[in-house]
Amino acid sequence: MTFTEFKRALIEGKYLRKRKKEKIKKKKLRAKKSKRNRAERDENIGTFFRKFYTKKLPVVENRLMLTSFNGFYTCNPKYIAEYIIDNCIPIEMYWGNVKNSDDEYPEEINLVRKYSFDYFKALATSKVWIDNALNCVWKPIPKKAEQTHINTWHGSMGLKRISKENITDKDWLKKAEKCGKSVDYCISDSDFETMVYRETYFENNEVLEYGHPRNDILFCDEKRQAEIKQKVCDALAVIKHDKHGNPKENIEDIKMCLYAPTFRDSKSMEFYNVNYDKLIEALEKRFGGEWKVLTKLHFHDRKAQIEMPDNPNVINATDYIDIQELMVACDIGITDYSSWICDFVLTGKPGFIFATDLEDFNTGRGLYYPLEETPFPIATNNVELVYNIVTFDAEKYSADCKQFLKDRGCKEDGHATEKVVKLICEKMGITQEMIDQNRESITKERLAKKQRYEKELIAFESAMNGELLDYTKEELANQEDGIL
Repeated sequence: MTFTEFKRALIEGKYLRKRKKEKIKKKKLRAKKSKRNRAERDENIGTFFRKFYTKKLPVVENRLMLTSFNGFYTCNPKYIAEYIIDNCIPIEMYWGNVKNSDDEYPEEINLVRKYSFDYFKALATSKVWIDNALNCVWKPIPKKAEQTHINTWHGSMGLKRISKENITDKDWLKKAEKCGKSVDYCISDSDFETMVYRETYFENNEVLEYGHPRNDILFCDEKRQAEIKQKVCDALAVIKHDKHGNPKENIEDIKMCLYAPTFRDSKSMEFYNVNYDKLIEALEKRFGGEWKVLTKLHFHDRKAQIEMPDNPNVINATDYIDIQELMVACDIGITDYSSWICDFVLTGKPGFIFATDLEDFNTGRGLYYPLEETPFPIATNNVELVYNIVTFDAEKYSADCKQFLKDRGCKEDGHATEKVVKLICEKMGITQEMIDQNRESITKERLAKKQRYEKELIAFESAMNGELLDYTKEELANQEDGIL
C-alpha cells in the first residue's frame, strides 16, 4: 500500500479492511462478525482522521457541495444546481454521487464519489453545503465556523410521521439528531412542515419558508410541460413505433397515471396489489382517451421483485429518477402515504389514495393527520379505487385542494429556487455585478465556440463540394462536438 493509498484508506474509513484484504489476498473471511468489527473500527478511525485532515483545509468562497437522499441527480439539490447554471452564477459546484455514470449530470458539476477521499475534501472546502437528507453527518467531518449547512429535506406537507418516537432505527435517529446540530437553515414549504421540523431534529434551527426548489417546475407553462412529457415518454418508451420507426401514437393523445407508493418499514411488498386492468378501464370510463400507468417504486424498494401485469399500457418507471418530472408529465396521481402527493396537489390534477393497510400503518409508522383531511378520495381495496375514479367530482376536488393548501399554510409560489440561491450568494459574497460579468464571459465563450463550428462547417462543405450528405447545415452547426 502506497502512502497515497494509505491516506485515502484512513480518510474513507477503510484502512483495516484494505489491510486485511492485502494480508489474506485470496483467502475468504470466515466470520461475518470479524467483518462487522473491522467495519466499526474503520468508521471510528475514519472519523478521527477526517477531523485531523480536513481541519486545516481552507474554505473556497464560491464552492458549493450538493448531496441528495440517494446520491442521484434529483430533488431540491438538482433544481438549485440547474438554476445556478442557467443564470450563469459563478459558483463552483460539487456533487456527491453513488453512480458510476455521469451521463445525466451537467458538465458544470464536478462529481465526487460519495464518502470517497475527494468527497470529504470537497465537503471540507465548500463554503455552503446543500443536503436534502442526512448525508453530511452519516460519515461526518467537522463543519467550520465560516461554512453554512442548508437542509432542504425531501418531504413536503405530510403524510407519514418522521418524529423521533416513530423511528425504530436508533442509529439513524442518532445521526438525525447530530444533523440537527450541524444545520444552519432548514427550507420549508409550509407552516405544517415548519412544525414538523420543530418536533423532529431541527427544533433550534432557523427555518426559512421559501417553498421547495423542486416544486417550481410544477408551476411551469404549457410549452415546458409538453417538453417534459416528451422527455418522459422518450425515456420510458411510452410511445410505440412501427417497423419503420415512425410513432404510432401522438404525444398529445397519451394520458398517463402515476402510481408511486411509499416503502414499508417491514420491507413487505404485499400491499402493492393494484388491479391495473380495472384501473385503466376506470380511467378511460371517467376521463376518456387511452391511458398508460407508470409504476414507480420507492427508492428503498427499487431492487424488490414486484409482479407487473402483461399489459403494454403498464410501464415500470422505477428507474426514472426525477419524480417531479413524472408529476408534470402525468395527468393523475395515485399513492398510499407518500408525501409526493402533497407536491402533486399544487398542479390541481386529480390525486387518489390507495392504501390497503391503512389501519396497520396508522398503528405503526403513523400519519400526521387523518387522510380524510386531504382532498384525495381514499380507497382500501381495488373496488373502492375504481369507484372513486369513476365517480370523481372535479369541482369538489378543486375546492378541497385549495382548502388543504390553506390549512397547511402552503408557501409555494414557483420562486423557491431563486430565494435559496439568493441566500447561497449572500453567504458566498457573490454580487449581481459578479454574475453579470460571468454571464458576459460565458456568452463570449459560447459565441467563440459557435464561430469555430461555422468555420469547420465551411471547410466541410468545401471538402464535400457542397454536398452535405443527409445532414442540413443547421444540424451540423448544432452538434456539440463539431463535425460528425
